[in-house]
Amino acid sequence: METIDAELSAAYRTFRDEITQYVVTTDRKTGDKYRFYLLNQQYHHVQPVVIYNGFGSTPNTSLGQQYLWSYARNLDRPIIAPMAAHVHRRTHRRIFADGHARALKRVHPEPVHVAGMSWGGLLAFSVAETLQEQASHLVTMSSVGTLEYLTHYAYRAYRMYQYEGPVIRQAARMLAQDFDPTDREHPAPTMDPLSKLRRSLIMRRRSLPGIAYTLNSATTWHDIVGAHDQFAHYSDHIDTVLRRNSLHPKSSSITLVRNHGHMWAHMREPLAQLLAQSLRNKETDHYREATIARTRDDYTGVDEHDMYSVRGGPSRR
Repeated sequence: METIDAELSAAYRTFRDEITQYVVTTDRKTGDKYRFYLLNQQYHHVQPVVIYNGFGSTPNTSLGQQYLWSYARNLDRPIIAPMAAHVHRRTHRRIFADGHARALKRVHPEPVHVAGMSWGGLLAFSVAETLQEQASHLVTMSSVGTLEYLTHYAYRAYRMYQYEGPVIRQAARMLAQDFDPTDREHPAPTMDPLSKLRRSLIMRRRSLPGIAYTLNSATTWHDIVGAHDQFAHYSDHIDTVLRRNSLHPKSSSITLVRNHGHMWAHMREPLAQLLAQSLRNKETDHYREATIARTRDDYTGVDEHDMYSVRGGPSRR
């Protein structure tokens, strides 16, 4: 237990030391409203990827920084990590995303890949809609729970608690650090307790013309609004993903078969590796529209389900 805590703390301190060497820039028009963390700038000759993380893991939070560290180690390309805008009021999805997209375009007017996880996946999708041709590829990452795994873990609840207890306690301590008033190294996190509720209202309002394609209650997309994992047949999930992808022809989707919370706690490295592979496929004409992978019980990696992977042929540029 102490060894795990020491290793995680050392890794966290290393990252906090490293990220201060990277560039943090703001949109010149709106000032500090939109802040962008720029990583891996040594790969300036490669097309960058804009990564939107899920709720609670923006770049200036400990969890968000751990995700960025995983992405930076696995992606040999520049990374643009936007700060998620605060949701102060009930607003139209289009207005919310347009603000992000316009600020991004002023900071980086060249073509980009756009990727997002969970809530960040919907934001990435919306930003790609606004950017049009500048967003040359969209990758969304999500998870889908299954009844099989619910039963599986119900019988292993005690063992799971033993295994995950240290991780949960460590995560709680790291989140507490984000609210330390003496920590001035990074801006305060935008963790308004009502923000997630307001984001849910954005989704529930009729601001999504293609809501049946973008959010489907029978698939994992409901994760974005904070519900528990539902159970869907993989074929239904793939059908929904492909319908969604048809709204943005340069899209691909990565789905992990795992409870959403388990994935968030343990799957940073596999997510980064899957994203890296998806971008390589796009750039080498091995385009794949949808990939479903089952996470291993020890969280060390994933095993792809080829029968559920949909290849789109040559990359559509």
